[in-house]
Amino acid sequence: MKNLVHAWHLRPAHERRTLSIVGAVVVLVLIVAFAWLPIERSRARMAAELPRLRASIDALERDANEVRRLRVLPAAGVNRARAPHPSPRSPPTAAAYPARRSRCWTSAVRAWPEMT
Repeated sequence: MKNLVHAWHLRPAHERRTLSIVGAVVVLVLIVAFAWLPIERSRARMAAELPRLRASIDALERDANEVRRLRVLPAAGVNRARAPHPSPRSPPTAAAYPARRSRCWTSAVRAWPEMT
């Protein structure tokens, strides 16, 4: 380190000034390249994304208001006294008959026609 300081002082004043200016320019270029440009790109990306995010927030607020409105309303057509029973026309499931789980049974369940 002592040699570097000694070599710096041995140089003429105009050369030290020129090297200082070049060093400062290099430092500024590096700051711009590795700090400012990535930050500017991120800012531009976020600015472009902001309208979509605001629209998403508006949609979520509308949905939340709809949920609050629907929770206040009484449930229509639901008899809470008894549990719902499956329709007699609904297709059987293999889980309903665990003793009958076989290859034939599961293929019959998959082939059951849709009833609507």
